[in-house]
Amino acid sequence: MRKALPVFIEALIHFGDIQRPILKWAFDAGVAFPFVKYSGFVAKTLPREIFERIARAYAELDFKVYYKTMKFMGEHDACDVMESVNMPSLIIYGGRDTFTPKERAEEMKARIKGSELFYLEDGSHYVMIEYPKLVHERMEKFFKDNGLG
Repeated sequence: MRKALPVFIEALIHFGDIQRPILKWAFDAGVAFPFVKYSGFVAKTLPREIFERIARAYAELDFKVYYKTMKFMGEHDACDVMESVNMPSLIIYGGRDTFTPKERAEEMKARIKGSELFYLEDGSHYVMIEYPKLVHERMEKFFKDNGLG
């Protein structure tokens, strides 16, 4: 994936605008939500109305700029500064998160002193909107336990 993804992102930068009519068709045909939900890209708990609001805003992006940003994000990590984080940190991730896989979350926990992990097995990168009540409750506990709220 580390080798294929940069090539794929370069293609998206070049051909990114083709996405807009595809997304429009997917929304108009009513297949966008079922596709992401049943493909496993997001948890089955993600509400359709929230997905559609976010996805329709995504469809309006300047895709060339968006994918250039993704490219630069892929070239950067914060490993060199994680040890300098000097405050309580809660790392929230899902078992199906392709952007922050389990190994990465565990590495972050190991490097950020005093950090905690909150894992939701069925969650994706969008775990906060897939399981808002659970995430909210865990954040409240974290804030209380650390004298932050």
